Amino acid sequence: MDLATDESHLLVFGDSGSGKTSFLRTWISAMVSRRSGWEVRFVVADYRRSLLGQVPDEHLGAYAADSEALKVYVEQVSAKLRERLPPSTITPRELAARTWWEGPDIYLVVDDYDLVGGGPQSPLRPFVEFLPHARDIGFHIVLARRVAGSSRTLMTDLLVARMQEMGSAGLVLSGDRREGVLVGDQRAAVRPPGRGVLVTRRAPTELIQVAFTEDLMTSGAAR
Repeated sequence: MDLATDESHLLVFGDSGSGKTSFLRTWISAMVSRRSGWEVRFVVADYRRSLLGQVPDEHLGAYAADSEALKVYVEQVSAKLRERLPPSTITPRELAARTWWEGPDIYLVVDDYDLVGGGPQSPLRPFVEFLPHARDIGFHIVLARRVAGSSRTLMTDLLVARMQEMGSAGLVLSGDRREGVLVGDQRAAVRPPGRGVLVTRRAPTELIQVAFTEDLMTSGAAR
């Protein structure tokens, strides 16, 4: 899955033990192995510290383990993204080539998004304005949260609602189907760890199994 070319953003839904954090680890490892720190920079919000040490220093832009640190980093990243917004005089050729700015694509990765909090007071709310410009400014969001409680909280979460409206890709792992539709027309279901339905715009919906790296298999981490 290449968010720089195929999909701009990704939503991951899964309850405890479903493998959503393991998916993030595997995906980050794959990205790091294929892209340099000049091409890709990660901004990680991880209140449980489950991704601590997962991103090498040369690929890490910021790591927030609490709300205060996250607010500071959101302000800094928002300022950088605002500088990358295309000028009103830009030509179609310049827009396609992204010649008016340089630097790495920024990937905001949030594990346990339900702990960060949505709604009007969400520290991530400033990023809503940049969602439609993601491909032009090199900005991508990957959010992972529990299925439980999503039917109540997502109704007031502007960031996730906008991502859903834009047809962002999604991975629906194990959870209670009574929480309703999460991505596309997909509901959660009780599944083995790492098993989920992948929804993208460029391919038919499919049932997939998250790959585990050898160190994860050894440690038994499948949260």
